[in-house]
Amino acid sequence: MFCLFDFSPTVSRILTQLTTYKGELPQGTPTSPTLVNLVFIKTGKILQEFSNDHNLTFTSFIDDLTFSSPEGFKSKAQSIINTLKTNGFKISHKKTNYKTKNPMVTGVIIKNNHLALSETFKNKLNDTSGKSEEQIRGLNQYADKVRRA
Repeated sequence: MFCLFDFSPTVSRILTQLTTYKGELPQGTPTSPTLVNLVFIKTGKILQEFSNDHNLTFTSFIDDLTFSSPEGFKSKAQSIINTLKTNGFKISHKKTNYKTKNPMVTGVIIKNNHLALSETFKNKLNDTSGKSEEQIRGLNQYADKVRRA
């Protein structure tokens, strides 16, 4: 990815060594979201153009991709999946779904143009065992943002 942004092979190798662990991008590091976005730029542009051409709204958050529309678009789903696969991305089939009523997006339920926390997230919020104060504070801040939306 760094080479694609015109970094020299040496600089690309060093940056890769600094930002990966055992050949993978570690979860939770401050650099991970930015690097994921940089890796996804080309594919994201393709998906955005596809969405524009088919009256879809495309949003992404790290590795969670969401497509929405006021009309059904199930017939377009395979094209979206093919685009991702063709560009080297793997599909998590347990996270892939097509919903027409109260869909869940990144753990938040969209209901009547409002957001609601899922039961799973509420349970996670209430179970503070093994979590640091910072993690608990982060979960509460997230919950507050969803409730205010």
